[in-house]
Amino acid sequence: MKNGEEPVAVRDLLDGRPLVLNFWASWCGPCVQELPALQRFHSDHGDRYRVVGVATQDALASARRFANEAGVTYDLHADPRGDYFAEAGGWGWPTTLFVAADGTVRYHHSGPLDNDDLDRLVSEHLENDRQNPD
Repeated sequence: MKNGEEPVAVRDLLDGRPLVLNFWASWCGPCVQELPALQRFHSDHGDRYRVVGVATQDALASARRFANEAGVTYDLHADPRGDYFAEAGGWGWPTTLFVAADGTVRYHHSGPLDNDDLDRLVSEHLENDRQNPD
């Protein structure tokens, strides 16, 4: 996975908050449909949960351009050959990993998420892992 030219590992994405790690592609219709839900979650809960998008089989520059046009403000990385996607157990797009603050993958979801799905899955798999509980 890369941010520009530098390789990035999941451990590099951990910052003390649980992580919602979404593998997507600009050519994937269901991926594009779920971008607003991920953006809404990031806007509403970015102080407690980190959201990161990983563009698979897309160049980072074109993925960023596409995401910017869609209003995405969360962090983006690229996996142009899909190597990390395969290593993470992805077999279809979109795939979202719900990762605890310590790096443990708590849940692996294949398929698009809407607002309700995202809220429910975070509540079920990451709620008790938050650094700043309400």
